[in-house]
Amino acid sequence: MRDLTKQGLYRIIYDIVKADSIIAHREIDAIRTLCDKYGITPKHRVEAMNLSLAEAVREADSLSIGQVTAFRKDIEQLILADNTCCREEALLLFTLIQALEGKCEVVSVPWGEIMMDNSQMLFIEESFDEETNEYIETHYNTIVNTCKVGGFDFVYIPRLTKAFASKSITSDLVFYLSPTSTEEEAQYIADKMGNITTSMVFRELLVGKLGFRMDVSSPSLLFRTSFSVVNGQRMANYALIKIEKDIVAHLENIVTQLHELHGDATLTINNISIKNDSFIYTGFYRTLFDLITYRKGTNSELLVYPYSHKNVLAVRTTSSDSCKEQPLALGPKESAFYVFLINETKEYGGFHTTPKSKNDITYLSEAQKRFEDVYFSLCNRDTAPDITDANIRRPMLSKIRKAIEECELIVQRMMFIPETSEDKSIKVYLDKVLVNKQVSSTAVHSA
Repeated sequence: MRDLTKQGLYRIIYDIVKADSIIAHREIDAIRTLCDKYGITPKHRVEAMNLSLAEAVREADSLSIGQVTAFRKDIEQLILADNTCCREEALLLFTLIQALEGKCEVVSVPWGEIMMDNSQMLFIEESFDEETNEYIETHYNTIVNTCKVGGFDFVYIPRLTKAFASKSITSDLVFYLSPTSTEEEAQYIADKMGNITTSMVFRELLVGKLGFRMDVSSPSLLFRTSFSVVNGQRMANYALIKIEKDIVAHLENIVTQLHELHGDATLTINNISIKNDSFIYTGFYRTLFDLITYRKGTNSELLVYPYSHKNVLAVRTTSSDSCKEQPLALGPKESAFYVFLINETKEYGGFHTTPKSKNDITYLSEAQKRFEDVYFSLCNRDTAPDITDANIRRPMLSKIRKAIEECELIVQRMMFIPETSEDKSIKVYLDKVLVNKQVSSTAVHSA
């Protein structure tokens, strides 16, 4: 077993023992036994403090199936060494078991003043999945009640934005809780709250502001499980679980497993709800509210000017009292490639650059033709570059990212920057509901 893997195992063991803030003598004996079993030395224990829980779990993935099964039993016995399993321990153990079985991703981010409560379960997606959202809307009350039985408050952004849009007190709330805002600004911010999407929350808040790095290629559930200290820095650990097609059954299974691990006959039901005359102002809700009021509802949009003699692309940023526009420092081919990426993300989930089959090769050929259509619709050129060639594509992508980073007007930068997923797909998520057809057929907004 590699030294790094031994460090990862000890990080997991260490976090489990500290989860309930009570260390029993039998737990110390159990740790000693596990260290002997896995060959964990004092040096491994010291080095383990440099690993986050997410890194430790990734190291545990290198174990064989038999080793994973044995380690799972070991950590279950470790938690029960003091004959108790509090909710914090149950959440952590559930997350670790799911992660070791490949059903969950552990995400570790620096702890800060703004953080999700461990009772909040957030539905998150990188782009709008119509089937999943339709299911949630249809079974919303059942989903909420199932989560409550498990001690969770189900946070669903579309319902939250509806609440923002329908409450008459929203502008007053903004005005008094954001003292630097005028009454006009408060009303403007309140109006913009109704435009928040789950994709925006993922990129602007979780990725951009809180520093989450995670794979949300399909709709998922996110909730906080524990805290760790890594190199003197406090980290918050989250469970990211890809949601199954039958969401109610999936949630019932999660709740059942948590109750079995908890082993407590006492049932605590989370009874937080959004009432018509009030707002929840804690955890994720507070973070989201503070972020929106901080930027005062300001939003940026991408404008496309076909056949422009100067810049094809520009950014326009609108606030309650101003509207400014700034060109993006990009040449025609980079501008066309950026618009192509936006369109490709909407239609195909991104530009898939790594062929693995005959179908992938066919896709790349067709994608090149789609790029050429965009290129010739925006630029007065004879030939289009070959974007299937990585040596041509990479410099273009680098220039796009640099231009976006250097554009001072953009306030939601994570919504504009192209991202490359683990499968080498390049994506730009600008919500299709904000297409600005008044400027041109290819102009795209991001709120």
